[in-house]
Amino acid sequence: MFTLFLTFLRATPVTPRFADALAYRPSTARDPYLDDGAPPELVVQAYFESLAALETAAAEQEPLDCAAQAFTVHAFAVPDARVRKEPCCTYLVAYEGPAEDAE
Repeated sequence: MFTLFLTFLRATPVTPRFADALAYRPSTARDPYLDDGAPPELVVQAYFESLAALETAAAEQEPLDCAAQAFTVHAFAVPDARVRKEPCCTYLVAYEGPAEDAE
């Protein structure tokens, strides 16, 4: 499985559409040890069964003013894997630059 992250630094009038995706909107918190600036306006995380499906879906989108990163998904079992419908908070981490070890 693969995932595509689209990060919009400014508000966008066009929201990408994918069959299986999550949309993250910013909130704010104060970290006394780190100030990495304002959060992005929108992050979309879309899931695909294959790299070919990801590439096809990305090519079908309208041109978007965003950063894009694709990753392989590694699933891990968790003790409480219920899908929650109520709003929740997620901490997204960005890894800038190429990986030292691509494997």
